[in-house]
This record gives sequence, structure tokens and C-alpha cells, in this order.
Amino acid sequence: MDHHVTLAMEFMAKSHYELARTLAADRDAAVHASRVIGRLPDHAPGLGEREAALELSLDVMQSVAGYLTSLGDLEEAVADQLELILKNLPFAEGNE
Repeated sequence: MDHHVTLAMEFMAKSHYELARTLAADRDAAVHASRVIGRLPDHAPGLGEREAALELSLDVMQSVAGYLTSLGDLEEAVADQLELILKNLPFAEGNE
């Protein structure tokens, strides 16, 4: 049984690592887009219509919100899987 738990933990650790790498790439894209938007002047006649600039800003905000939501989902998944692992450890049975 311990071998199966160890294998499951190794698999989960690897999958969490890959999820973290994906989220890091998403974070870098969101941060870069945020910096670009942050450096735009408030009054920029070269941007075209105001609605276009607002739409681009909204896209960046949605990207950042999506990244933060993904982080929350990852945290939930890690907590759920850790709970399952702790329930299967021998010392956890005697402490309930």
C-alpha cells in the first residue's frame, strides 16, 4: 500500500509541477500585457478611438483575472489531493 501511495504522490508532484510551469507562463504574459497597458498615456491621440483602448485594457484585465482564477483552482486541487494522501497515511488513521 505504501508503494502505491508513494507512486501517487510522485505523479501528483509531477503534475503540480507542470501546472505551475503553465501558470508561470500565463503569469509572464499577463504581467507583460499589464506593463504595456500601464505605460500607455491617459490621453493618446495615436491610439485611435477611446473604445478600442478600453477594449484592449479589458482584455488585459480578463487575462489577469483568468490567471488568478487558475491559481485558485490549482490551490484547491493541491489541497484536495493532499487530503486524500493524508487520509491514506498510516499515522493519520490513529489520529482521527
